[in-house]
Amino acid sequence: MGFEETPQERDDRINHRNVVAPPVPTDGSGGGYEFDLPTIDAAIREWTDFHGDLMYDARIAEAFLRVEGPGNEPASNGWAANARNSGELFMKGNLTVQEYAKKHIDALTAARQAYLAQDEANRARFRGGRH
Repeated sequence: MGFEETPQERDDRINHRNVVAPPVPTDGSGGGYEFDLPTIDAAIREWTDFHGDLMYDARIAEAFLRVEGPGNEPASNGWAANARNSGELFMKGNLTVQEYAKKHIDALTAARQAYLAQDEANRARFRGGRH
């Protein structure tokens, strides 16, 4: 037997209910992780690329929002309405993930700035101690 979901679980999954993304640190603290500058830069590039992919997907998905049936009869109209509904649900989920990715980029950028500021403070302290 495979995985079987209840109608309510399926509805929740399709409509993105009960889906909570983990929090993203916003204070530049790195969320308790320790990074070096190349690691932070690589993570920023990775999340920025992912965000760009999401934006590209959203542009393609916009076509679903404009779908029209081949004819003006119930089957064509129903098919077109289902395609538009699918596009709307996809866009809703895509925009949620775009927002999440953007928050990660912002948090990583803040962590990078905090890293650079701390590094500069350490250099200044070191230079001050040598004189």
